Order: sequence, then C-alpha cells, then structure tokens
Amino acid sequence: SSNFSSAHAHEARRGGPPAMSATILVDDLDTYISQYGTQGAIQRLQFIASKTENKALKIDAGKHCLDMIKRTTNAKAYGEVHASLKVLTEGSDAVAPNFDSVWVEATQKQSTILKDLYEQDLHAAKVQQAKDQIRTAHTQLINHCIEQ
Repeated sequence: SSNFSSAHAHEARRGGPPAMSATILVDDLDTYISQYGTQGAIQRLQFIASKTENKALKIDAGKHCLDMIKRTTNAKAYGEVHASLKVLTEGSDAVAPNFDSVWVEATQKQSTILKDLYEQDLHAAKVQQAKDQIRTAHTQLINHCIEQ
C-alpha cells in the first residue's frame, strides 16, 4: 500500500494522472491472485508474465502460476509454463524450479483414468437412453477436457 501511495504522489508531482504500476504487484502477488479462483488466477498470472517488462515480476508470476497449475490436472500447461520459466531464468541469478515429473506422470495417469470413466458413464447413459444422465455425463466429460 505504501508503494501505491508513493506511486500516486510521484505522478501528482509530475502533473500527470495517477497511474497503476506493475511494480505494485511485485510486493503482494499472493494477495492480488487470492481474489481469483484457480483458473482465474492462472490466467491473470500468465497475463502478467506476458505483459510486464519487469523480468523479476515475470519470473515471480511464472513460479506462482506453476503452483496454481499443480492444483489442477493440466500437466500440459505445467510443462509449458516450466519451459518458459527455464528460458527466462537462463543467464540470470534466478533459478527455475525443478520440473516435477512425478506430479506430471501421476496427473496424466489420473486424467486418463477419469476420462475413461466419464466416457463409460456417457456410454452407459446413452444405452439406457436417460437424458438427464446423458447430459450429466457430457458435462463431466466436457469439464474434464476443458481443464486439460
């Protein structure tokens, strides 16, 4: 909050309108993303990492993003974010987190099992011609695929 005030004071001295600065987020990225659900936080962190010129903020947002992705079953996104973090940290003092291959393998295995289960549920509902069960099974399968 002190950064916010000082940013406004600095802008006021220059005579321009107060401007939000990305440096404000560096101090409290956890609080900033806590107002979002998991998927929303991941999207915000990816947006911050893609738009900021501040390399430290890019790295911090990427690390937070990895932590948030591990709350999902999206092993593909984990790999992509980790790869971009690895590139970002090359030649700098910052260190990319270790790639969690155990989590990736377990998550991919669990995801495959869930997808098969949802497909079986959908097939069973179609055989029984139960419209509500078909709709529920479709919804489960769609939600699972979207998260991937």
